[in-house]
Amino acid sequence: MRQEELEAIQKAIELISSGTVSDASRKHLPQLIQEARLPSLAQLRSSTAPSRIRVKAAEFFLQRATAAKSEMLAELSAQVAATDPKTVRMIEDLIAKLMDEAAAEANHKDWCDSELVTNKQTRDEKSQAVEDLTAKAEELTALEGKFQEAIEDLHEDIGVLTADMAERTKQREDEKAENAVTMQEAEAAKTAVMAATKVLSEFYAKASKATALLEQRGQTASQAAGKVFNKPYKGLTGASGGVMGMLEVISSDFARLMAETKTAESTALREYKAFMYSAKKDKAAKEKDARQHGFELTRTKRALSQNTKELEGTQEMLDAAIAYYGKFKPTCWPKLSPSYEERTAKRNQEIQSLKEGLVILETEETP
Repeated sequence: MRQEELEAIQKAIELISSGTVSDASRKHLPQLIQEARLPSLAQLRSSTAPSRIRVKAAEFFLQRATAAKSEMLAELSAQVAATDPKTVRMIEDLIAKLMDEAAAEANHKDWCDSELVTNKQTRDEKSQAVEDLTAKAEELTALEGKFQEAIEDLHEDIGVLTADMAERTKQREDEKAENAVTMQEAEAAKTAVMAATKVLSEFYAKASKATALLEQRGQTASQAAGKVFNKPYKGLTGASGGVMGMLEVISSDFARLMAETKTAESTALREYKAFMYSAKKDKAAKEKDARQHGFELTRTKRALSQNTKELEGTQEMLDAAIAYYGKFKPTCWPKLSPSYEERTAKRNQEIQSLKEGLVILETEETP
């Protein structure tokens, strides 16, 4: 029966080594089956033939190696068939090693998951913070421009008011001086007219008395002059529009000029004071607004500077979190290796197979 078994094993080796099996294994079992070789016939001849239990265990490991695509189980199948007395201890060591690997990888996965959650939370928080700070910076920049423009407009208006006030003040001074000269000249003219009126009045009064005296004497003068001086001499005083009437008109004109000039001066002064009051009030209000906008502008610039620093710091933290994510991601989730779930499933199959194979070997009869 042993001879027939050896022949059957040799036949199986030849069949497995054929192109059909080896090509299929290279395509579907990545170098597992072809490496899971049972001992050659020469080895079997040169060593103690494996027991029925070891052959059963070897076949079991080979089947599990094919199912789990495990190179380790395939190699173990060959070692079990080689009747190595240390096989049981080796399987126990393999089980312990795989369990240690499973624990280490589980710890590493827990660490990766924890780091991912923490890092993602940091990236999300910092991204939102950067977005909020950026929006705040834009808002503060717009507000800064608004205050700056308002201050410039107010200063421009204040400049216009100041120029208008200076111009009106100069006009008032010129107008006041002109009215003063007019009133002075009118007063002097009125005085001169009054003096002229007095002179003429005194003359006509005197002439009237002299003519009356000559008439009373009634002799030489009256006779020499004929009827020309038969009445008191009054000149043109009695005629409409005579010299005395003209002087009265001139005097009244100068009096009217003085009154009108005085009234115009009073009106101009009142209008000037009203304008200056309104202009000063408007200027003071604009200056107050400009100062208030200046305070707001200073606060806005300070807030913008603080916001910019905070934005830069937050952006640095976000960049650091992104860079850290880029570093630990390949170690936690390598693209080329199987997934954690696939590795865990394969390892669990290997551990379970080792335990079941160990049970099979532990039932081996003592030689």
